[in-house]
Amino acid sequence: MRMKLEDPYEQDLENYQSVPDMVDRLGGRNLELSDQAMSALTIDIFIVLFAIGCIIYVLYFKEPY
Repeated sequence: MRMKLEDPYEQDLENYQSVPDMVDRLGGRNLELSDQAMSALTIDIFIVLFAIGCIIYVLYFKEPY
């Protein structure tokens, strides 16, 4: 006779219901970005614009061989 053993921790995981946080701790405002985050964001934007410029150059201004 075979018995099915059930793990109580696995049952807890299967029955888990996530509860959203109903408290708005920031009052609808975003946190200010740090100087390091602003610098990284500025560099990322520059890299994206440079890549778009390179793609436009290759597509329209480069002569095919």
